[in-house]
Amino acid sequence: MRLIYLLFLFPFCLLAQPRQVQTYTVAEGLAQSQVYAVLADRRGYVWAGTQGGGLSRFDGERFRTFSDGDGLPGNYVQALWEDAPGNLWIGTDQGVARYDGQTFETFLSGTNILAIDGRNKPEEIWVLTETQLYRRQGTNWDTLALPMPYLRPYCLVVEAHRLLLGTDRGAWQWDGQSWRTMPAEFAASHQVWALFRYQRGQTWALAPGNQLFAVGPDSLRARRVPAQTPTVFYVSPQGDSWLGTQDQGLFLLPKGGQAWVAIGKQQGLLSNHIRALTSDRWGNLWVGTSGGGLSCLRRAPFQAFDEDRGLVGKEVYALTYSDSLGLLFAVGEAGVFRQTIAGPTVFAQDSALVGQKIKALHYDAAGRLWMGTPGAGIKVKSANRWYDVGLCGQFVLDMVLATANSWWVATAYEGLSLLTVREDSTGLSFTCRSFGREHGLPLGRIESLAQDQLGRLLIAYRDRGLACWSPDTLYWQVTTADGLPAPTVRAVRQDTAGYYWLATTRGLVRLGWTSQKMHLRVFTNRDGLQSNNLYCLTIDQQGQLWVGSERGVDQVELDAARNLKQVTFYGQEAGFTGIETCTNAALTDSLGNVWLGTMNGLMLHENQSLRPTLAPPPELAFADIRILYRSVRDTIGQPVLNGWGQPNTKLLTLTNTQNHLSFDLQALDLAQPGDLQYQWQLAGWDEQWSPPATQQTITYANLPPGRYTFRARAVGKGERVSQMLVLPIEIVPAFWQTSWFRFCLVLAAILWLATLIWRWSRRWQSRQRQVEEKLRLDNRLLELENKALQLQMNPHFLANVLQGIQHDLNQGEYQRADQYLTKFGALMRATLYHSRSNRIKLSDELDNLRHYLDLESFRAGQRFTYHFHQDKELEADLIEIPPMLLQPFLENAIHHGLHGKATGGRIDITLLEEGISTLVVTIRDNGRGLAASAATRNKGHRSTALNVIRERLELLGYATEESPYHLAEVVEDGVVKGVEVVVRIPIIA
Repeated sequence: MRLIYLLFLFPFCLLAQPRQVQTYTVAEGLAQSQVYAVLADRRGYVWAGTQGGGLSRFDGERFRTFSDGDGLPGNYVQALWEDAPGNLWIGTDQGVARYDGQTFETFLSGTNILAIDGRNKPEEIWVLTETQLYRRQGTNWDTLALPMPYLRPYCLVVEAHRLLLGTDRGAWQWDGQSWRTMPAEFAASHQVWALFRYQRGQTWALAPGNQLFAVGPDSLRARRVPAQTPTVFYVSPQGDSWLGTQDQGLFLLPKGGQAWVAIGKQQGLLSNHIRALTSDRWGNLWVGTSGGGLSCLRRAPFQAFDEDRGLVGKEVYALTYSDSLGLLFAVGEAGVFRQTIAGPTVFAQDSALVGQKIKALHYDAAGRLWMGTPGAGIKVKSANRWYDVGLCGQFVLDMVLATANSWWVATAYEGLSLLTVREDSTGLSFTCRSFGREHGLPLGRIESLAQDQLGRLLIAYRDRGLACWSPDTLYWQVTTADGLPAPTVRAVRQDTAGYYWLATTRGLVRLGWTSQKMHLRVFTNRDGLQSNNLYCLTIDQQGQLWVGSERGVDQVELDAARNLKQVTFYGQEAGFTGIETCTNAALTDSLGNVWLGTMNGLMLHENQSLRPTLAPPPELAFADIRILYRSVRDTIGQPVLNGWGQPNTKLLTLTNTQNHLSFDLQALDLAQPGDLQYQWQLAGWDEQWSPPATQQTITYANLPPGRYTFRARAVGKGERVSQMLVLPIEIVPAFWQTSWFRFCLVLAAILWLATLIWRWSRRWQSRQRQVEEKLRLDNRLLELENKALQLQMNPHFLANVLQGIQHDLNQGEYQRADQYLTKFGALMRATLYHSRSNRIKLSDELDNLRHYLDLESFRAGQRFTYHFHQDKELEADLIEIPPMLLQPFLENAIHHGLHGKATGGRIDITLLEEGISTLVVTIRDNGRGLAASAATRNKGHRSTALNVIRERLELLGYATEESPYHLAEVVEDGVVKGVEVVVRIPIIA
């Protein structure tokens, strides 16, 4: 890719808009070097149809090629057209194709297409082939025969009410009914090679022999063009006329101009055979050539005047501007030049300047040219007479006008001097006065001079910083001790706000005073400057700084506080081919143009030139949208984007699992392709727009369900903002993420919590009832135990036993009384001991029963005997049963069953283990039976002891559905022989 900068001269202005020629070949990705069709579409893409390589699309940075392998009918592309909906129509040697951004659809297969046009009606497309014309309306195709079968067609244009056809036999028009030839005065053959219609206005026709025709209603009006064999004609939206030729390159006729300007290989084109012309929305001209690939003529911010443009010499060390003469500048050792409409011309050359560099240049009101040289003092030209002035020193670095007839002169070794000039009839005479430390002047090597708004002298030193001085008064001096980043100051200017701006070797310095206090701030490459090594600066009419360095120039826009707001760098790609600027070689002329002297020519930035802020904004589209790293096309199966990357749906609906989104952005800006930035916002997630960044892929992970709107915009150089790209998105929640589910979940949680509280309350109430019941049962059990204890310790029984023992003592039966007293004590002790216990060993219970029976027998006078029958396998020491259960049965047997029986009474107690949890106790007496016993009782008598036993078993939890005991009379041969009680007692585990 080659970069060349052109100058197109306008007769009515100083200089035309510069053009930067940029060429693209196969090396840059172009499909083939022969480009016969070029189209810049509404989206900003540039399409190049090649001869054999297919179709190439350029986005400002790279090419993408489409061929027959991608669905193109043929690889020889000769015509391109964009219809109203934005589809691209491609005419090839094998038919015409329509491309919607995704797929190619072929029509008229196998036909060689020469031209396509359809600007008259949005739904109508005309296609020209070698044998006939085709018209497509809607989805239907119809044909139109050529005026004559032997004609060879070349081109066509569709106007509002007619169709124009260029052939080898002149131009023809079709009015909807018939063909008519259009008379013309042809200088050579009657071939009409090309037709062009300018913005629905004038149609133009090209023919061999230097002829350009204006197409009228019925004829062609000839005009001459500078090319013998023109191939293509084009008028840009700006009104410039461009003419492509077969072997002479490109010609330009600027709007309002009278002369054609030639552009060929010498100006940067790779081929002089031009085949196609078009312009994009940014004002760039695209040129298709045969053999030279694709070229772009861009608008460049800077114009360069150097050796390639006819300048004699390279280095431009000094500049000055005169309202009467314009710009004057010194070039190396070649003398002084003046910038004119025709370009740089020699203004002052003399043998006195041979071998001399001019470091200071001025033109005073008297018409005298002052030149300071580093080695030959000051040269003055006045009225064609030259003067050599060496009074102030030979090594002059800079000069500043002090009065109408005096100059401040800075030299390398003699310091600062005041040169005064007088003119009389004999010519000019000069006097020089030197100034030093005695005049308050700081000593040091001076780099440059300037004056502030009060007329005071500003002296920039190589090693002493900056001083503000007038004879005998040093107003102030700023050095590194005051915060200056370097001791060397190369240039100084004062802005309209009174601030001093210093170009130093270590950055740009702003210097100001408030209330006699100095304020100094340093700006460096961290603040946006391209380099800290600064050589020159100037301030334009808009108050912007232009700061030159060894890399190019920075345009600095200031804010209200005089800080750097925006810095725009211009280097070689922007037309600033001089690159390294010279010390203090910068100025702004009265027209607002900025001029800079460099080591490789003179650079100009015109005040009225195209600025980036005036260029159209970038075009923005989606390159892709990805869900979980897969393209949305493969994920959801619906056309979210059209073929050109624009949203094709009003709402992108996704499931709750499709919440990892990546947006790939692509912007086109052929005005400044390398300076694109992006901003984005996901409304509903991001509170603010992102700051501008070069990032093109934006990813959002784990987005919660909801509605969002993704917005993006591209920002080009000069704060040019594209139209906003908007895509509404809805992530549908799963049923468990919906509001109704959450409501149900909350409701269920409330119900569950209420249930827990209710169950806890019920459990607490139950526990309270259990506690109360337990207390009641404990109390009742205590009462029953007390009753059982009372029954077991019956006062009558105790009295009778004690009386019996007393009787034995009275009778002298001491041994017997002692025996029964011992049993009585053991029974009382055991009864009291087990009265508060819920269990007792069976062996202990049997001992208590024996004591009780012995005492009853003693009290009754030995009226009965008792016998225990125990299973041998019954382990009485290991079995535990509730206490005080069996004694009431024995008491009933003695007092009721054996009542009235004087002697021979018998009680048998049998113990058997039933299973592992029940003890079966059988008590049998040989008394009078139940009936006889009941007859002697009081009416309504109920056994308290038996009721107590039943209730105790129930309270202790040992009761069963069956009765715990069973009473039955023992009958033998029909005679009652006694009563048998079977008691089932639970064995306590």
